[in-house]
Amino acid sequence: MFVRPNLQIAQWLSASAVGATVSLLLRETSGMGGAAPGHLLSVILGGVIIFGIARSMPPPGAHWRFGLIFPVFAFLGSGPMGQAASTFLRTQTGTTVLVPVLAAATWVVCLWPSARIAATATRSNPGRLSPLAFAAGIWAGTFEPLLVMAAVACALFISDLVHPTERGHTRHKQRSVGQLAWVPLLVGMWMSGGWVQLRTVLDPSVMGLIVVLAGIGIGRTVAPTWAAGSTLWLGLLAALLWGSHHIIPTGAPQLAAAGMNGLGGVHPTLWLALPLFFWGMCTSIVLPSQPWNKAWPWVLLATGIGLGPSLFTHTSTPWIAVGSLGLAALFSSAGISRTVGLAAGIGLVLFEGWVPSPDAGQSRIGVWAAAHSPRALAHWTAAPSGMARVQHGSTPKGTFVTWNDDSDDGGLRIAVDGHIRSTQGKAAQAEEMAGHLSALLSHGKEPVLLLNDQAGNVLRGISAHPDRIVQVAAASPASLRSIAALDPIRKRLWLEPNHPLYPEHGSALLRRMPKVPTIVEVSSAPWADSANGAMNSDHIRTIRAHLQDDGMYVMAMHLRWWPDGGPASIASALLEEFAHVQAWLPPQGVDTLIFIASDTAPAFLQLKNRFAHAATALGSLGFTTAESLAGSAVLGTSGVTAWAGAAAKPTPADRLPTAVFERPTLHLGSFPGWMNEHPKPWVDGASVQVQQTRLARKSILEMLHSAATGHIEGAFEAAKRLSTDYGALGRTALEAIIAPHLKDGRTALRAASAAGPASTAWDNATRFATTARMLAPKSALPRTLQGDIAIAQGHVPKALEHYNSALAIEPAHIPALEGLARVARLLNEPVRAEQALRDATRHAPRSWRAWHNLGVFQLEQGNPGEALKAVEVATGLAPKGEVTPFLVLTQALLALDQNGAALLRSEQCVGMAPDNGIAWFLRGRAHYALGRWTEAETDFQKAVLTDSDLIEARSGIGLVRAILGDTLGATKVFRDILKRDPDNSAARENLRRLGTIPSPPEPD
Repeated sequence: MFVRPNLQIAQWLSASAVGATVSLLLRETSGMGGAAPGHLLSVILGGVIIFGIARSMPPPGAHWRFGLIFPVFAFLGSGPMGQAASTFLRTQTGTTVLVPVLAAATWVVCLWPSARIAATATRSNPGRLSPLAFAAGIWAGTFEPLLVMAAVACALFISDLVHPTERGHTRHKQRSVGQLAWVPLLVGMWMSGGWVQLRTVLDPSVMGLIVVLAGIGIGRTVAPTWAAGSTLWLGLLAALLWGSHHIIPTGAPQLAAAGMNGLGGVHPTLWLALPLFFWGMCTSIVLPSQPWNKAWPWVLLATGIGLGPSLFTHTSTPWIAVGSLGLAALFSSAGISRTVGLAAGIGLVLFEGWVPSPDAGQSRIGVWAAAHSPRALAHWTAAPSGMARVQHGSTPKGTFVTWNDDSDDGGLRIAVDGHIRSTQGKAAQAEEMAGHLSALLSHGKEPVLLLNDQAGNVLRGISAHPDRIVQVAAASPASLRSIAALDPIRKRLWLEPNHPLYPEHGSALLRRMPKVPTIVEVSSAPWADSANGAMNSDHIRTIRAHLQDDGMYVMAMHLRWWPDGGPASIASALLEEFAHVQAWLPPQGVDTLIFIASDTAPAFLQLKNRFAHAATALGSLGFTTAESLAGSAVLGTSGVTAWAGAAAKPTPADRLPTAVFERPTLHLGSFPGWMNEHPKPWVDGASVQVQQTRLARKSILEMLHSAATGHIEGAFEAAKRLSTDYGALGRTALEAIIAPHLKDGRTALRAASAAGPASTAWDNATRFATTARMLAPKSALPRTLQGDIAIAQGHVPKALEHYNSALAIEPAHIPALEGLARVARLLNEPVRAEQALRDATRHAPRSWRAWHNLGVFQLEQGNPGEALKAVEVATGLAPKGEVTPFLVLTQALLALDQNGAALLRSEQCVGMAPDNGIAWFLRGRAHYALGRWTEAETDFQKAVLTDSDLIEARSGIGLVRAILGDTLGATKVFRDILKRDPDNSAARENLRRLGTIPSPPEPD
């Protein structure tokens, strides 16, 4: 005899089915169109409306049960169905713009029977445990999608078998409109707005929103009745969210550190999810416990969810909090609510006026990106070294932050949902190389579909070749605009008519595009966010379905956030879809791997024939010949197949992996062994030069693998082979490897010089320089750093030895020549110093610094005429905005009594660098020399305000006061100078001339 479950069990089954469906739809949506806030919230908004309409309708008949299987069929056929719809629309209308609309309509139709049955089963008073079942369903929805869909259908089928009495939706009275009208609207705003403000910091993946929904279910289970519909509680929540931004700089690193240390034995990412879960719990408490059996509360809830991110923003949150608390104080019936609302509102206003507003830009930076080390966590909100933040924002398409570097070789950095991309550096070069390879190796010329190229690096590589139509997915238009405003080259590329930009996520654009000959993609991480696509086997299948028969897929895969074995799993997915797969190393480093996949083998002869089209651009990446580029293909199909055999379980694309809490993994450490076993990555063969380059790349990997595994001797042995067996290629590779050591060494040197002789930073600087020298024994750079350290410590003979050894390796090494000049000046050998500086200008005639240093030396030696000649060359070569050579030029003109010309040059300096105190001082000197006392004093005062330690400017003020007859004022200035610098003989002499005897210094 069949036993029907009772009403309560039916409610639990239905609630868990609804939760699992929502969770699954969010995951699938992020895979097909990204995890941008607006995209995910549209799914929630649509689901809420569908469920609300279903609850307002009469119970469905038994025949509706057959519709429970529709979502399973839709899921099974989503790929073929989508492709068929795209093909049909393209052939019938010439466009695929309606594909997303058609897909959404298909899912609404398929889910409608499930929504009708679920709404009927949950229409009665759900009780305390139904929300808990909803949260359990949210968690269950993160498992295998097909299994989840089948389980949902079974759960709804069973719940619909319950006795028909639970179908009577009219037995339960609906609360009045006045009581409910504002509650769902505001709760929706609070939920979505708070999630958007916290998501980038904690978890930009779809799992962050799923955690919020789970918190809503748990919150409804434990919600106190007094908080339902409470304006006071909403105001306190808004105040709590605003206050959280004050503690994010210190609180978020503590959560990340707990995950990094595995505190409590829980999964590391759960620590970052705690604030999101807590926010979901808190917002759900305001919801009334009675069932909503009309459609309008659900429509209002959906409206609030849609409006939340734009109305409940970082800036408006404190005012919304004050307004809500004020309403609670005015209209609450309970005295305690009025008191708490009034006190909290006044306290918030006072706190806002007393404490500086929190930096909104901090909510655009992800703490998860710094969760791998305590040092990174300590500086996670700071701008990248040497860069200044110029713009940030939050849009429905995600968050972004832009940093700019004003140095000579500076670039831009952009963080989109926490992923940092750059227009310069190793990652940028790898992306640009991917663009070049797509043009060199693809069989069809155009169009090219370009996905996730947020910094424009791939487009720059493609544009170096003859004109091609490149369809660019601009998933984050705001970030592209911020880059274009600062980088005219990329602005020009993005505005070219043959580079159409589509303001949508790359995954969404891919699914509605016709088949193309070439697809190029940048994969920044395993998970999907507002710009990055979900990198998994489903995505690879979609890529293959949208390529022509002989089409080519090029992917620049950044490896930082992948767990061990993850990249190999992607290689395995590529091999399942493509007949030929190559693995390429980037120009520098091993943090990126470039895959080239096609059913037609890449041809070396084709690469060689096309190389000349972009020889200059490829040369800037270090590839001077086609052979040097082809040697970067380290594994062919057989080698990739062998490597993919060690693939780990596929990495989930809907959540942050534990790799964010771990130090970077050398994913390519096993490559040298596979390179030995599979030595021919090119099907059509390659020259000896190609093999030589490939062997050099293998030595680099061996060296890095030895260092990563603690085999230091093996690392130095591989470095020795690179420097001796592979010529310029090996030395260039080594210099890229030692660059971080040299950078850290110079940082330690600056710290040691500032701290004094007893600082431990001296040892650190020496250690970094020694390590770099051991890794690259035939490089002049580490020896020059050792010379700089020695000269800073006062060991002049030792410094001379290091500089000479650097020049023995590279006679034209400019830093060593400049160091030699410093030694000669310290040894009072001006002839030798001048010779070294002139050698520097001879070896580097286009270096403005070399001419500038020569000019400074001549000025110090009392040769202003020679100084003027040298520094005029420096000003012509200096980059735009560089004020240093113009300052020296002004000093030379003053020394030659060319005061009018000096005034013009000093005004130029002030215009270029208004915050430079020396520029104002030199203009004051020019005015002083021309007898313009008032103008001179004004300039000297501005110089002191800009740089309070500029004694010369203070002295200038005193001289002007003396000339104008203000003896008392001049005396006061010179006495102040002596307090600051008791050994200042000029100030003492000026006081003597003024007839004032300086007071003797007070005894210690």
